[in-house]
Amino acid sequence: MSNIFHISEAASIAIHTMVCISGCGIRMQAYELSRITGFSKSHIAKVLGMLVKAGLLESVRGPLGGFQLARPASTITLLEVYEAIEGKLDADSCPQPCPLCESLGCLTGELGVRFIQDFKNYMSRRKLSDFQANNLMVKSF
Repeated sequence: MSNIFHISEAASIAIHTMVCISGCGIRMQAYELSRITGFSKSHIAKVLGMLVKAGLLESVRGPLGGFQLARPASTITLLEVYEAIEGKLDADSCPQPCPLCESLGCLTGELGVRFIQDFKNYMSRRKLSDFQANNLMVKSF
């Protein structure tokens, strides 16, 4: 089946694990996040490392260690999480620039640019704390 909207697996892992960590309220280890989300532990560990490097998570080593938010959930947007993995989202340029569009004008009538702008606006308005009340499943693990 074709899908017009796609988020990379790494970005999806980042968003889902950040919501899990936020909702749980305690340090979580990669294996726990893997069990909850269904993503592979090794891929989660790689993404968590990127989120630590971006300053969104803190990592504590050892048997009682794990990952926790570096800032309050109310200050972290989904856009920050997405951009920590994918890089800065440019909402002002075509997602698929090509010479034909440069000479004829955008073949999709700037639909791609509008879609990116809407996505960026949505992601920048949603904070991790928006999902905490609905995150009871994570607390039960």
